[in-house]
Amino acid sequence: MSRLSSPFSMILALAVPALSLVGCGASPHGTHSQDGQPTRDGVGEEDVASVPVVASFGAHVTPGRVDGSTVTPPTNGESGDPEAGDPDAGEHDTGGTDSGAEEGEEVEDTEEVEEEVEEEVEVEEEAPSSAGTLSAWSLYVEPEGHATRQADLWRDSDPASAALMDRMGDEPLAVWVGDWMSDVAGSVDEAVTAGGDKLRTIVVYNIPLRDCGAWSAGGARDVAAYAAFIAEVARGLDNRSALVILEPDALGLTDCLSAGELIERHAMMASAVETLSSAGAEVYIDAGQADWIDASVMASHLSAVGVANAAGFALNVAHTHSTADTVVYAEELRAVLGTDAHYVVDTGRNGLGPDAEESWCNPLGRSVGASPTLSTGVTGLDALLWVKAPGESDGECNGGPAAGDWWADYALGLVERSTG
Repeated sequence: MSRLSSPFSMILALAVPALSLVGCGASPHGTHSQDGQPTRDGVGEEDVASVPVVASFGAHVTPGRVDGSTVTPPTNGESGDPEAGDPDAGEHDTGGTDSGAEEGEEVEDTEEVEEEVEEEVEVEEEAPSSAGTLSAWSLYVEPEGHATRQADLWRDSDPASAALMDRMGDEPLAVWVGDWMSDVAGSVDEAVTAGGDKLRTIVVYNIPLRDCGAWSAGGARDVAAYAAFIAEVARGLDNRSALVILEPDALGLTDCLSAGELIERHAMMASAVETLSSAGAEVYIDAGQADWIDASVMASHLSAVGVANAAGFALNVAHTHSTADTVVYAEELRAVLGTDAHYVVDTGRNGLGPDAEESWCNPLGRSVGASPTLSTGVTGLDALLWVKAPGESDGECNGGPAAGDWWADYALGLVERSTG
């Protein structure tokens, strides 16, 4: 049975400012080349105008919409207010006049018009809520993450920078799980236990031939080893709730795979969706980023790995595309997969969008994006998250340290540019 719920088919138009801030976390995730990959097309000005632009840092203090306005925090399993400030909400086409009507004719009976309006209003009221499936939760904040420790180091020597790191340290972050861990089940158990009644975001990153041998090369040695790894993640979850991002770039980076290896990858990920979902996870399968893989191709990959059995798909992990562009791409995927498909977006470094070259490894001059929230007010969009920790390196490029290592100066720049 599908774990997806039915949202409105409309994305709310929101007009808001575009400054924001995020946090840091543990991620060895590297990046990839986009050479030769198809790009999406067919997105018109009307589509772009219909998606939100994310708002300022600090909206995470109270659960809020993607535009930064606040909603009532959910209680007793109830979601927050799904309404959003669409100035055109509630307007309907009631048919108007017949363009061929002659002067002096009765255009339409008043009672018929009123009945039609009443019918349309009733349909609107019965439409399902746009609140995401995760909106009853709140996200866990690590009390002593990289940014918080950096703030402590700078507190006396550079109090202004320390204050910025404190702000970054107040953000919830993902925990990455892979082949660098000696005790996978124990690490997952520790993360979920520490979260208590807060939701942990866990990134599963161990697919064989990971990153096609680039900065984050590695992963399980074969199909059997991957199945054993997923079983350990499930054992750590132990039927407790968690938000799981499954295998960043695994469906985007497939050029290095033979036809047989691609079939194996699909089967491994489909099995992982079933196993982790049964263990309590809300699984979101990574689906790359905007302007990378054509939506029809990615939708085919997602179907092959069982997205219908998952909570949905994840976009923009470790990348810098704007939330607005990402939502447009998500809608292209939903047009193929069906509007029941939900998704989450990584906003950790997308505050200014990509650079002119769309650099993929430690892109310079970027900014942190909107604060994480599980109450977005956007149909199908379950969460904005910081999946790839801003401040952790993509690899030894643009002056950065090894993939996953903390880079304090880079982190500081991301925050400084978010404050204007």
